[in-house]
Amino acid sequence: MPAFALLNQKGGALKTSGSANLAEQWSRMGLDVLVADLDDQGAATETLVAEDVTERPTLTDLLKGTADFEEVVMEADPQWRPGGRVDLLPATLDLEDVWETRRPDLPFRLRNLLREVGAYERYDRIIFDGPPDLGQASVSAIIAADFVVIPTKCERMHLRGVARTWETVMAVQKNIHPDVDIIAIVPTQYSSGVNEHVARLNDLRSVYGWRVTKTTIPFRLKADEASGRGIPASSLSGDAGIAFSTVYKALAEEIDERAQDWPAYKAAQEEKAAQEEVEQ
Repeated sequence: MPAFALLNQKGGALKTSGSANLAEQWSRMGLDVLVADLDDQGAATETLVAEDVTERPTLTDLLKGTADFEEVVMEADPQWRPGGRVDLLPATLDLEDVWETRRPDLPFRLRNLLREVGAYERYDRIIFDGPPDLGQASVSAIIAADFVVIPTKCERMHLRGVARTWETVMAVQKNIHPDVDIIAIVPTQYSSGVNEHVARLNDLRSVYGWRVTKTTIPFRLKADEASGRGIPASSLSGDAGIAFSTVYKALAEEIDERAQDWPAYKAAQEEKAAQEEVEQ
């Protein structure tokens, strides 16, 4: 079971949309997926369930120890689980109070709680949907994850967010969790007809090389519409639905291919990059 943290210090990078649509694609493959919403704004929660969660136990209660995992976890709505199970640890605004506490064990609490209930064995994939900052929630996600996925728009300000997220992950890797790594940087809302997008994608590949995915998430206004309606992008009518189903399936498969034997994949890619540099 790989666990993935979707993070970017910059907002609007399609972290939540990516989390939800990857969960749906992995469900289509027959896999059981847990999505943990670590953002007190609760965007992943509102996307995956129509139910008002303010009157039920949430991730806040789990982290405080006032509710257990089984009380907090809930099923995503049916459109998000076409095959395997998709479960959610929901978030509400009071989660902010948890992340602002100064408990020394807080960065490790999420990982430890999931270990205690066997979540890493129970689910085929775990997704941590992080907030648009690099505070306690994001650090908790990095510590609880095997891999970090960084979605990013191909715009200058967003590339700065990638750099800051990279630095944070590397700091956690060096000092706390040596096994975590950045498995993918995913270009989102990309249009090959926009010169700025093309230039910034080239910048991404120049700096981060093979970690930038071959798959790019295209710019479509209807994709935002889908998230707002709480439906998978693959459910959009016409060509848009087909296009997004294809692209998120490709992204899920590309991430899976990398995660399957990450040390071997990483070594092969680094060797290939070094050889290409010599040949230049």
